[in-house]
Amino acid sequence: MSMLMKTLRGAPALSDFRISKLLNQCSELQLPVTDIYAEFSHFAHISEQLNSEETEVLQQLLKYGPTIEEHEPVGQLLLVTPRPGTISPWSSKSTDIAKNCGLSKIIRLERGLSYYVSTENSSPLTTAQQSTLNNLLHDRMMETIFNDLNDATALFASAEPGELTSIDIENGGKNALIQANVELGLALADDEVNYLFEVSDAFEVGPSVSYVSYFGDSVEILGTSFDIDNASFLPIAAAARYAASESFTVGADLGYALGLSPDGNDGGFYYRPMVGYNLSENFMLQATYSGVSVDGGTFSSVGLGGVFGF
Repeated sequence: MSMLMKTLRGAPALSDFRISKLLNQCSELQLPVTDIYAEFSHFAHISEQLNSEETEVLQQLLKYGPTIEEHEPVGQLLLVTPRPGTISPWSSKSTDIAKNCGLSKIIRLERGLSYYVSTENSSPLTTAQQSTLNNLLHDRMMETIFNDLNDATALFASAEPGELTSIDIENGGKNALIQANVELGLALADDEVNYLFEVSDAFEVGPSVSYVSYFGDSVEILGTSFDIDNASFLPIAAAARYAASESFTVGADLGYALGLSPDGNDGGFYYRPMVGYNLSENFMLQATYSGVSVDGGTFSSVGLGGVFGF
């Protein structure tokens, strides 16, 4: 059964200022582009064909932005859409609105940006020029480019999830990761395989939550006395530890310390570098410096202690 998709043209997407800016960028990149027109294109994945009344409702829902006299765009089409397999925030919101308006045949709506590019003497761009223009018009990490509106059916394609697969690095070692790279199509380069395998035993990351309390005091600055209240914080941070050798470990905690007291303590940036020396397999001597940067100053302390592992 073929997929049913309805395409609806939208309003112009770029102002004259933005078009002028794009043309200037094309000129700077030595692209023979003479004109660019862009408009929104809407795609409706439907369970069955819409009747005339439903089509009218959908068209009204998708009517927004500036309006111009209807015309047929000219030039090369470059349709920029979200990457297939992703659902944009616009898609989620518009689909919900359509269904709330009684359009039960709508499975999902999605939106693209159709660029129509005219070139000098209507000459086709070279491969290198086309690549440069594509990079100018879309974000490769988040978007893709189609050359035909019908190709947008790829936005609604779905596939059955595969079975969960695990890689037995503990028993198979580096060779297990190399084999998985080939079988699962992970596209890992040799240096990436080495990095993932070799670093895993020496590098650890995880969350860190603690409680820190500082005792207040009276201090004198330039002949003026100031009373500093007791202050307490709840630091929530990401912790990283790296075993530099069999004896030494270095690391740091970085995050935000929630202010618990006194009143008005809004907390601040939390940092805690550390260095440790392994005295035995289960005991580490650890030196730390902890700091909380707050508005108007810093609470800090130096610590020396031991860490025992069970």
